[in-house]
Amino acid sequence: MVYSVLAGLAFDKSFDFLATSQWQLADAILVVAVFFIVLDNWIYLHLYIRVIDVELVWEVVLYLLAALSYSCIPFLYLARSTSSAIPLDAPGWLLVNLFLICIIDTITKCTTLLKMRRRDFSTLTPAEKRLTGAYAFYAFTGPIYALLIGGAVIGLHLASWGIIKKSLIVVAGWLLIRLIDRLVVPLVADAVTKILGRGTVKV
Repeated sequence: MVYSVLAGLAFDKSFDFLATSQWQLADAILVVAVFFIVLDNWIYLHLYIRVIDVELVWEVVLYLLAALSYSCIPFLYLARSTSSAIPLDAPGWLLVNLFLICIIDTITKCTTLLKMRRRDFSTLTPAEKRLTGAYAFYAFTGPIYALLIGGAVIGLHLASWGIIKKSLIVVAGWLLIRLIDRLVVPLVADAVTKILGRGTVKV
């Protein structure tokens, strides 16, 4: 419910973002990416709630921050902020938002995996068994993606390319990451499930 509200706010803010745009095409490309990110996470966010048990205040804060970053609201506000001390353009701010997503996603996935270690693997549902492998993949690749995105923030900021080209690079890069996830995660999830099923690894 919280994320649905944030998603609605993100869509509303996206149209405001375009209405005040000085680079219509470039910002339209970024807004399409925002819609993709928001809807992509809205579809899969329920998996978090189904698998984890939120026990502590810091966990509540962590997942609220995750929902906020997934909604891309930080990007939508910071890209139009005139008081920001960091001189980034809109593509740079979207990269910063994606960097936050990777970092927070890594922490949440590791938190979930630690919780699942307390349980007997035989008691997990088939969906939870597959999610163990998927979460292990995300926990491993999250820091790698974050490093690559952090380097891209610096590289695009120093580059003399036009803002349309920068926007296309940012969107193409994120789509590539999501494509890798879609292709590799099911394979990793199946492999880890089989290994754990044989009892060679303890969750």
